[in-house]
Amino acid sequence: MKNLHYALILSLFLFSCSDEDLKGDQETINKNLEQLVLLKKTISKSSNGDSITQQYEYDGNKLMAIKSSNDTRQIFNYKDNTLVSVTEYLEDGNKIKSKLSYDFKGRLVRVVEQNQSGYEIINEYAYPTDSTMVFNIGKASITYSTDRRTGNFKVAMGEEETYLLNYDNKNNPHKNMAFKKVLSLFFNTSYTHNQLSYKRTKGNDPDDLSHAVYYEYNSKQYPIKSTITYNVDSRETAITSQTLYFYE
Repeated sequence: MKNLHYALILSLFLFSCSDEDLKGDQETINKNLEQLVLLKKTISKSSNGDSITQQYEYDGNKLMAIKSSNDTRQIFNYKDNTLVSVTEYLEDGNKIKSKLSYDFKGRLVRVVEQNQSGYEIINEYAYPTDSTMVFNIGKASITYSTDRRTGNFKVAMGEEETYLLNYDNKNNPHKNMAFKKVLSLFFNTSYTHNQLSYKRTKGNDPDDLSHAVYYEYNSKQYPIKSTITYNVDSRETAITSQTLYFYE
């Protein structure tokens, strides 16, 4: 991960730089962090009347918490500059803790979700090639056939479902967040560019699931507003959701 590699480089400096060099280097780091664009808040409203506000809290560019207006929150825990767990507090007062494990290359390979009663769900990640990832949850297996940082990719769940997603070439609101690759897998989304469309097909089933997204961007090419239209199937009325983005 980028932050881990940077920490290793910085540790070499500790043995080769004077105190003044280190002080100047730290000032540069702090200045660079201050210049990063970080998502601070989102306000989302749906055509069915639902509304939610989310606040993002950071330590530098490490995401520490997401707090929502519906009294839910997610707390992110780090150890030795590695994201090791995420605790989610639900509306009903219960909580779910997810523990993350990595391979020797620093890639996420396992997430164990456990609720308060001790029930566990295990998610596993495998990397057959540099451009392919397999996500296993229970009996389901999803294969990412191409790099999803930009352009199109397909995901196949067994032989039943296929997913096609398209992205823009603009900046994602979470682009500058530390541990972006890990969190994008954890939340099953892209944190480099913005999703323009999603389509799921299930064999010959005509009732496909899809959505399309329209964005408005600021001068730095970050979204300030998105409008999503969800089409659940051919028999239901589409649902529209609008989100406003606020940055530090």
